[in-house]
Amino acid sequence: MVFALNYKGDTVDLNDLIVYFDCNPMKILEFNDEFEYLHSLGIFTKHKSHHRPNLKGTNDQFTIYQKISEAILQNKSMPELQREQLIDVVELLENIYKIGEKRENGEIESFELFAQTKKIISTNLHFPLIKKINLLQLEVEDSYLYLYLIWKTMLGNKTIDIGKALESIFDNSTKRLHYMQKFVLGENVLVKNA
Repeated sequence: MVFALNYKGDTVDLNDLIVYFDCNPMKILEFNDEFEYLHSLGIFTKHKSHHRPNLKGTNDQFTIYQKISEAILQNKSMPELQREQLIDVVELLENIYKIGEKRENGEIESFELFAQTKKIISTNLHFPLIKKINLLQLEVEDSYLYLYLIWKTMLGNKTIDIGKALESIFDNSTKRLHYMQKFVLGENVLVKNA
């Protein structure tokens, strides 16, 4: 259905499916995990719309991945879906930073930032820096902040605003404040091991 509705000229969201199937929103929400799974496989691309209430799933806009739609139109078998391999650790650091920008802009939530960060770390242990960070067994938010700080330092920043950095990590103000408090008091693992 996402494929068919995309060819009407737009992304597909929860409301499009509710209208198409003429059903209660709760019926479509039952398939939320399946949508996330198809997105994680690379079958769907997803971005956030800011025109709907800020409820989980209501802002998700789906488009079928271009290689999938081409295979369907050409009556070919399912293409191999492989994420592009990162060329070097610099590209990896930039990608992680860009995920934080998406979080800061409200395109994704903190849990998605953390999930993507974990995945990038676990699939790139062949880079010595990433392997070493993985061996530290940091919490994912500490790993992200550490990689963020490395990236900003590489760009030539002599000082980095931790408050600004934490805005790109946490969508919840309370969690951000608690994290900052531990950081200031020297209780954070990154400060303790500095």
